[in-house]
Amino acid sequence: MGMFGAVPEPYGYFVSDIIVGSVTGIIVGLCVGPLIPIVGSWLSNPVPLQLLVQLSVVAMALSSQFFPYSVDAPKRLILQHTFQTTGNYFLHSSYDLGNADANTLSFVLKNAPEAAKQLNIGPMFNKEGANYSDERTFMGLYPISRLFSQKLTFPGATEDIFEHYHNLPRLFMTEETTSSSHIRRVHLELDVGSLQEVWVAVLNITGPLASWSFSEKELPVPEQVNGGPLSYILRLSGSSSENWKFWVEASSFEALNIDIAVMDQRLDKRAIKLKQCFPPWVDVIAYSSFLSSYVF
Repeated sequence: MGMFGAVPEPYGYFVSDIIVGSVTGIIVGLCVGPLIPIVGSWLSNPVPLQLLVQLSVVAMALSSQFFPYSVDAPKRLILQHTFQTTGNYFLHSSYDLGNADANTLSFVLKNAPEAAKQLNIGPMFNKEGANYSDERTFMGLYPISRLFSQKLTFPGATEDIFEHYHNLPRLFMTEETTSSSHIRRVHLELDVGSLQEVWVAVLNITGPLASWSFSEKELPVPEQVNGGPLSYILRLSGSSSENWKFWVEASSFEALNIDIAVMDQRLDKRAIKLKQCFPPWVDVIAYSSFLSSYVF
């Protein structure tokens, strides 16, 4: 059911919890119910009850002294090497970290000094002075990215990036036609460039989209994030020797805005070194993401 359940927020936060809690309560009640009279007779004596409370306090005090992660129960961390491009040129790059549990990224970096050094973070780093990634940065992982409790961004470098990527992912128009009913059909091609290990390519289309050449020309239910415009999300999996060819239709002459995120499992030398700087108790999920935006 996920964080938001099967219905939109804010109700999705509570409906799934109520369902799971009710089912769990019924099952526990059926299993433990017959033992309640016996346990009740034991707890009527204050000595066992006091002993249980004391054991609970001691257990909590001891558990707080142990480090919360290990190789067998690691901290899971998303490391995205983000490249902002125009489709032809690099604009800038960054290292974006995503965190999904209660312990903050500042806790991780405090206990991973080598990784913090690679990110040019000083010993006094805290979340108040951090730069946060925006929603578009992790567009390739949407809607999983909505589960992240914290997303931080750190500057990267692009000086030697063309040693790894000779051609960048880009989207270009091959043809545009207009019908008598003023429906614009734009024929597009997506070229993933010289990326060799493409995971997925994600397109986020906003504007007066009326139809497209996918899924029997039927549009899915649009998404909306933080009160932004309605978005139609399209995912293209894997790589191909040929470009992805498709068309989109606009119901008016208003422009269609298309944001693209192409995720590559290959990392450059700097990103590999950064990943290796994290300690063994951090399970790093690392990849590269190429972001670009177009207007048609």
